[in-house]
Amino acid sequence: MLTKNKLMILDAQHPLGTLTDLLKWCEYLSGDYDITLLCFKGHEPVEIKGVKIVALRYFMSKTIRNVLFAFNAVWRLLTFRGAVFVVYFRHCGVFRRLFGNLPFHMDIRSLSVDRDERVRKRENEFMKRECVRFDSVSSLSPGVIRQLGRGDIKLLPIGADKISEKTKIYDKNLRLLYVGTFLGRHLEQVLEGIAIFMKRNQDAVITFDIVGSGEPSDEAIINKYIEDLGLQDFVVMHGPVSHTALAKYFDDANIGISYIPITDYYNYQPPTKTYEYIRSGLYTIATATYENRQLIKSGIGTLIKDTPEGLASGLECYMKEHDSLSYDNISSSLDGSSWPIVIDRYMRPILSDLNR
Repeated sequence: MLTKNKLMILDAQHPLGTLTDLLKWCEYLSGDYDITLLCFKGHEPVEIKGVKIVALRYFMSKTIRNVLFAFNAVWRLLTFRGAVFVVYFRHCGVFRRLFGNLPFHMDIRSLSVDRDERVRKRENEFMKRECVRFDSVSSLSPGVIRQLGRGDIKLLPIGADKISEKTKIYDKNLRLLYVGTFLGRHLEQVLEGIAIFMKRNQDAVITFDIVGSGEPSDEAIINKYIEDLGLQDFVVMHGPVSHTALAKYFDDANIGISYIPITDYYNYQPPTKTYEYIRSGLYTIATATYENRQLIKSGIGTLIKDTPEGLASGLECYMKEHDSLSYDNISSSLDGSSWPIVIDRYMRPILSDLNR
């Protein structure tokens, strides 16, 4: 039996289960690598065959979390002989300085999305400085890579599962689905857009399933808008649902809502759910961020402004196009973004270079 190369993945930023990319890397690489994943516990336990997961207790105190993670990382790296893959977190470069004998790679899944421009600039500058400390660096889109300012950063894009295999019917019954975070997404504008559309199209049959979570204040705002707009019979809030349990919602829907505010800090952030909606055959109504513009083509979905009127117009575009839509055309348009292809084409070469 061949000895597997050892790989340690450090992720102090995302509780286990909240970063789909990380789970997929482990899942598809576990046959070729002896993987240890050090992270924090999420809401639900996660097991990945062939991967040793060390999930630390998630304390509310950031200081306690940092100390706990640092202690465990140092303790394990002292006897580790293999490559180290770091999902960026603040001060992660410390481990590279302490263990200079080991090959390190750092991946940046996102630039700062803080609403305060000064904070964003400060955090992004810190990322740039951390990039210099690592043997190699990757990120998820050319737009993010350009902003990091280092010429040799490698592309490691997101992938997407085909969550639903059910053939979709594109009729006059609009079955909308939103999956994702509520933080900073202004979903109340989506609800206002639905109300505008229903007022202009009183014969339309529409339902809207919302899957995800945010701060209590976000959920309170959404519930208030549902009530104030009289949408209680059309909109259902399901709360957070694990990735493995999403198929039911994707099976039932025929329209995916990818509503991301059009700002400079979201513009180059590839939207995972846009990929997943399309690969599952959902006609996708998406705000016109730079990354969504790369994915939404004629017959696949429609691009909109990040306003209630924009959302209403998107629904009306579906009504005009639904007779000509093809499930096969939509669901196959992003086959090149499947996880096995992304990992073989981008992830494996990065790890091969580290193990030389």
